[in-house]
Amino acid sequence: MSVPLIIPSETQIREFDAKLLLGCVGAERGHQVIVGSRTEMHWHAARLPRGVYVAKDFRGSSRLMFHILRDLGNHIVAWDEEGLVHASDERYYKQRIAPDLFDLVELFLAWGDSNARTLTRYPGYKGTPVEVSGNPRGDMMRPEFRPFFADEVAALHARYGRDFILVNTNFGRINHIQPHQTKPGGTAAPKDDYMRASNAYFTQLFNAFKDLLPKLAQAFPDRAIVLRPHPSEAHAPWMAAAGGATNVHVIHEGGVLPWLLAAGILIHNGCTTGMEAAALDRPVIAYRPVRDDAFDFALPNTLSADIDSDQGVIEACRAVLAGGTLTYGADREAVLDRTFAARRGPLASERIVDAIAGTSRGQPPRRLSGILRAEVRGLNKRLIAQHIPGGKNHKAYQATRFPGVSADGVRARIATLGACAGRFGGIRVHQLAPNVFELTA
Repeated sequence: MSVPLIIPSETQIREFDAKLLLGCVGAERGHQVIVGSRTEMHWHAARLPRGVYVAKDFRGSSRLMFHILRDLGNHIVAWDEEGLVHASDERYYKQRIAPDLFDLVELFLAWGDSNARTLTRYPGYKGTPVEVSGNPRGDMMRPEFRPFFADEVAALHARYGRDFILVNTNFGRINHIQPHQTKPGGTAAPKDDYMRASNAYFTQLFNAFKDLLPKLAQAFPDRAIVLRPHPSEAHAPWMAAAGGATNVHVIHEGGVLPWLLAAGILIHNGCTTGMEAAALDRPVIAYRPVRDDAFDFALPNTLSADIDSDQGVIEACRAVLAGGTLTYGADREAVLDRTFAARRGPLASERIVDAIAGTSRGQPPRRLSGILRAEVRGLNKRLIAQHIPGGKNHKAYQATRFPGVSADGVRARIATLGACAGRFGGIRVHQLAPNVFELTA
């Protein structure tokens, strides 16, 4: 009997389409699939079928839900949505792994060989199976799924031209959309001396990117410069840095993949988008006016053209937009293969469903304590927490993570995925709760 698959999505624009693809593969293989908003799923956890829950990470912030999900009779498998970009394995272990939750995971799903090595070298690793499956987000970057974004790419070209310059930033802990979160006690506040020193370093980078923005605008007066901040970032400092330049647009809208496909070139420093641009075969620059091995995120910079001056960035952009190329490291393709499994052959989504099927034998008991804890937590979040301004559960903040999608919207996205893959024609969609859907075939 096929076990239900529970596939939550925390950030809609980042991962929902990829998880929908995973869900379609699961449904096609005979599984009942629950896919949608992680927040809404957790609010209604006691009413979902027992199955295999695909966790987004194994951090301490997920502790209560991990125990509730286990008490509800679910298996837990996991990947880390943000497991690829870190300054060192030691910092990754400190910031991204809660040892007790790591031990509750029954199967780790690694992005690639590099991610698998990081997991198995963790000092607390006890031999839990690690499947080097790749990730559904990697599937969406494969050539066969790039047409999924064709309408969005065409719309971006209509708004900004065919070869606009895209600047992607990730300075949330310096420039947070909720400033109180960077103060002591806030979620973005530095917790140790390393993070305080890291924040000082990234403040230098933040200031360098602010200085670069008007120079790009002046160097390319007839071309759009789009600065796309991280979702957690405030926009006002970037708009001020632009100094009123009419060709600068500060905007965070939609998923990043269509922006990367539409742009003429990407500029970043240490961003996951640098890796995604490389996987999409798009020109990408790592702007590195300062550098420190203790704090830099090496992997996305390694996959990019390394440039340390604003004039160098301008010259490289000018060359690429005139039809030239950038210079990358000689082992770039090998690094990509170690980073993203399933770049060729069976989809990561197919490999994941196969791996999960071998993990889900025998369901844990469903305990009354799990049902009660899930219902109490859900009521508290729905009736109280989502109405507290400034909190991470506030409905306005949650709406930035998962703006929402209708059942018809899900059906339309499945149809487009199916057109790319030549499959999924028999997938049925039933809405269970706001932004939570059941897929069956």
